[in-house]
Amino acid sequence: MNQETTFDYQAYLDHLEEAIYWHLAWQNRLMGALLCGRAFEDTGHQHCHFGRWFNGAPCPPGRESEIAELAGLHVRLHETATDLLQSHEKCSGVDASAFAEFEEAQSLFFGTLHGLFRTVLSDACQG
Repeated sequence: MNQETTFDYQAYLDHLEEAIYWHLAWQNRLMGALLCGRAFEDTGHQHCHFGRWFNGAPCPPGRESEIAELAGLHVRLHETATDLLQSHEKCSGVDASAFAEFEEAQSLFFGTLHGLFRTVLSDACQG
């Protein structure tokens, strides 16, 4: 039996939706730290809920390149968040260039993530 006929698209999409929710919650906590001085502990890409799920999730058949691209963008998003937090700590404010890099990384990550979701949903409907 090939992988495509045994891949559980619905479970993958359900877990992906949940991971997206938790990554948006992470982003909200980051903004709370920057804007309101709230505590914020972890920015590591392997420690957020999305990263823990993503690193252990099966790859949808034929989607290896999209998954690899998303993995790199996820790492970059967290790197820019770390840079943003460090600049905030140094100057007690938000550095405009660090924030612009974070915004760019965030846009690329979520745009690619949305594309993956739509592609996997389409694959599931065709299967």
